[in-house]
Amino acid sequence: RVRFFFDYKSPFSFLALRHTMELSREFNVKLEWLPFSFNVSEGFGIPEERTEYQKIKLKYWYSDARRFANQQQLTLLGPKRIFDSTIAHIGALWAQQHCEDKFLRYNQQVFTLFFQRKLTLDNKDEIVQILKNEEIPVESFDDFLNTKGKEKLKDIEHLAKELGVFGVPTWVCGDELFFGQDRIDFVRQKLLRDNLATKEYYSRRKSELEAELEVVASKL
Repeated sequence: RVRFFFDYKSPFSFLALRHTMELSREFNVKLEWLPFSFNVSEGFGIPEERTEYQKIKLKYWYSDARRFANQQQLTLLGPKRIFDSTIAHIGALWAQQHCEDKFLRYNQQVFTLFFQRKLTLDNKDEIVQILKNEEIPVESFDDFLNTKGKEKLKDIEHLAKELGVFGVPTWVCGDELFFGQDRIDFVRQKLLRDNLATKEYYSRRKSELEAELEVVASKL
């Protein structure tokens, strides 16, 4: 089992999305998607009270994120304010209850639209509309949002604390924790050591290596 902790307002969670979906196709693992809110203010301060150091840190953080986004040909625009991702996270839990494929489409849409500045992450009506667009039933969603949904998020917070998760994105494989989207290769190496790779993984690696060899050969 691979547990993946993510937050919709985290650009690096967005960047980890494609890699995480590849894990479920290329390795014999059960993937557990766990929405987990990180506190922006703890890392970067409150906008109106940020120090020069925090401003520089945040600017570099997004510059780095855009470099990685360019590699994946993704649009990644920084939010104009701090958002609360609770409603979107409960929407994810709701979607998972109904259909995995529909949840994955919901997941993709929330990340993509938010970082294109086309989604107000903490607006319930907009989240409900995405659920409807993906043909996920929304009857009783309001009740779930205010009761079981919040309880499930609390359970995930407790689990994260038990496992030592301190930020997003984070993968937990067995007793090993991997923080940051650029640690995906360590996750793959762990799964390879455990002999969990499928033929699809080796097929992709073969194609990548052949392409690399062609480039090298052309320079000789």
